[in-house]
Amino acid sequence: MRSECSTHSGSIWARPIRARPSSEAAATKWYRSARGDVLPTVVAVRQDGSVLVGESAQRRAYEEPERVTREFKRRIGDDVPIVLDGAQYMPETLLGMVLAHIIETVTIQEGGPPTALAVCHPAKWGPLRTERLRGAIRNVHRGPFHLVSEPHAAAVHYASRERVPAGANVAVYDLGGGTFDAAVLRRTADGFITLGNPRGIDALGRHRF
Repeated sequence: MRSECSTHSGSIWARPIRARPSSEAAATKWYRSARGDVLPTVVAVRQDGSVLVGESAQRRAYEEPERVTREFKRRIGDDVPIVLDGAQYMPETLLGMVLAHIIETVTIQEGGPPTALAVCHPAKWGPLRTERLRGAIRNVHRGPFHLVSEPHAAAVHYASRERVPAGANVAVYDLGGGTFDAAVLRRTADGFITLGNPRGIDALGRHRF
């Protein structure tokens, strides 16, 4: 079994793939959380050191807000730690907790751990931030993985549902929970290529409205 886990604008989803896909738009079986395919990128670290992720962490925020954090994906690359009730955590450490939760959930649902991961990130991230992301992945997954920009992942997902002929351009705007990205991609025989330079705003998302 192969599993893909995608980080996407304040939320994370994963999709286990039972066979190697013949194309990027291959059919998949999706990871399911209590809210469906999407898992909120929210982490709570309890007093005993246990970690809650997603909906459980959101509920804990009503009782222990000082132990809960969200929107930390955009902080990756920042050397200033996030403080939860006096304890310091780097943003990539918190994201690693979310990835570990997804891997554990997929392992339970599929009867075995994923052998590979695909993790998405904002298109404008540079080498520093993507390397921090790679480090977070390596801390929770020993198998192979690859990084994919979020607009690229969105275009692939769209092409799995709608016909997009080779040579067609696809404009993607991604208004997530805490970030905004925009990019134009062109469909090729092998997938998609990005045209020009993607743009993004780290501090703009649904939580700002």
